Amino acid sequence: MAPTSAVRATPSIALPHRAAGNGTIVETRQAKVSPTEFLGQNRWVEQVGNAGIAVYAGASRSDPTQGVVVVSVEGKDPLTRPPAGLVGGTYPTPTRAGAVHVVDATGERLTLAAANGATFIFDVPSRSYVAAAH
Repeated sequence: MAPTSAVRATPSIALPHRAAGNGTIVETRQAKVSPTEFLGQNRWVEQVGNAGIAVYAGASRSDPTQGVVVVSVEGKDPLTRPPAGLVGGTYPTPTRAGAVHVVDATGERLTLAAANGATFIFDVPSRSYVAAAH
């Protein structure tokens, strides 16, 4: 039996996507996060130097009222580590407002719409939620 090929960084089937800020919003519920822990809604992706950053938006499977974003950082080349300081992690929304969905971005600040209508701003570089500018 022939060995299976590696997963491609670019899918052969185009997913609905659009430019947003410094990256792209991709409309897919697929995420590189365990489906036993996370209910994905969509994601925002950006290439920064030799690293790809993906921010998956959704909710906690154990508590769907808790919105969550999961940041994943990978090197372009599987043998190359991402630049120092670029780390991933899981970031629950400040309040339980249901699953979140990336709806827009300004630079690297993502606008997230929650199931209950609330809006959150997630700043990708600082990995934190920030107040919306008025």
